[in-house]
Formats: sequence, structure tokens, C-alpha cells
Amino acid sequence: MVISRSFILKQFKEYIRRFDGEDPRVALKSLHSGKVASDAEIIAKGLGLPDSDVNLAWALGMLHDIGRFEQIARYHTFSDGKSMNHAAFGAKYLFQEGHIRDFIKNAAEDTLMEKAIALHSVYELPSGLTKRELLFCRLLRDADKTDIFRVYAAYSSHPEIIWNVEREKFEKSKLTDEVYEMALTKKSIPTSIKKEPLDFYVGGLAMYFDVNFEVTRELIREQGHLAEFINFHSSDEETEKRLTEVKKLIY
Repeated sequence: MVISRSFILKQFKEYIRRFDGEDPRVALKSLHSGKVASDAEIIAKGLGLPDSDVNLAWALGMLHDIGRFEQIARYHTFSDGKSMNHAAFGAKYLFQEGHIRDFIKNAAEDTLMEKAIALHSVYELPSGLTKRELLFCRLLRDADKTDIFRVYAAYSSHPEIIWNVEREKFEKSKLTDEVYEMALTKKSIPTSIKKEPLDFYVGGLAMYFDVNFEVTRELIREQGHLAEFINFHSSDEETEKRLTEVKKLIY
């Protein structure tokens, strides 16, 4: 399948022009899309995939969060729980409504791409995926997590943008028992059990436990964003002890 990166980039820029360019969240997700595409390319090359699959991985990275822009416009939040499932919306927009043809003219990989985009933010991938579908789902999820660490590190001083909570409240937050205990088992944290602002911070750290490929872990270490993000400290003594125990499992 032929993928024109220049055409996808042109069409992507046209798409996001319809949204509020003054909203920092629009700029954040625009940059994130490009970064995930770049990280997906690096991971795909590290896995030894052929050039056609490297281009497919890049395209998935560019388009995976297209649902975020409508989410921001409608609800002014990145919280799926408080708005809509951005991944499902993006897959519907692209594949059920046919807008994937705005970016890629060939339909050969539509089924794989729809699944990868729809599933990129689920807590756990479902059974029944083909070997190839599973590979690209895992690759996209890894690339997404890799750049989310960059986003979290960059905006840790502005939690209102990514977690809708004021910095003072974020810094004074405590970690709930359920989230802490799950993190100690080296598992990612489902959004459904996150209650306190600091639960979302630890949930961000715990994404590392769900990384699939060693080449991804190498990329994360090389970029250094997780190391920067992990440097947050709580003013509450007991919470800081808990954070230290979780961080030991990562670095």
C-alpha cells in the first residue's frame, strides 16, 4: 500500500484548522500526533519491519488521536470519562464515515488501521486479533505511551491542562490505597479506579509497565522524558514514601 507522508501531513493540517488555534490543547495534540508518528517509525524500524510497514506505523501515529480535536472543541477536556471515547470517535470518523480517504486513498489496510486506532487507549487489548493486527496495536500503543511521557513531563507544572486540576490541589493530593497497591504489582492503572489527582500521576508512571517492546523501553530511556516526569515529589510525607516505592519499580 502506498502512503504519501506529505499528503497526510497536508490533510492533517487542513483538518485541525477548523479548531481553535488559540487553545493550547489543540497545539498539544497536534504536536503529539507528529511525535507519536516519529516514535512509531523508530519502533517499527527497531523491530526490523519492512519499509511499507514502517510507513503504515507512521501513518497510524499521525492519525491515532484525530478524535481528540473534536473532544476538545465539544467538551474542553481530555477526560474520556467526562466527555467521549476519543479513540472510538476517531475510528468512527475515519472509517465508518469514510474520512480515512481524506488521508490515504488505498483501502488495503483499513481494517487493521481501524482496530489499531480504536484500541490504542483501551486498558487491555481484546482477544481475537490477528498476529499482524496485534503487532500494530501494540506498536501504536507503545509509541503513544512514549510521547505521553514527554507531554506529562512538559506539562507537569500545568496539571490543569492535562488533568483538569489546579497545581496547588495536585501537589497536596494523596494517593489512594487501591491505585498504590495495583502499582506495586507492576500493572497499569485503569481510569475507573482513579479518584485523587495523584492517582492520575501514578497512572501515568504505571503506563511503563504496559510497554510491549524492548526497543520502546530503549527509546524511552534515550529520550529521558520519563526520567523527568518521575521527579515530582509530594509535600505529604506518607504519600512521598508511597511514590518512592512505585518509582523504584520503574528506575
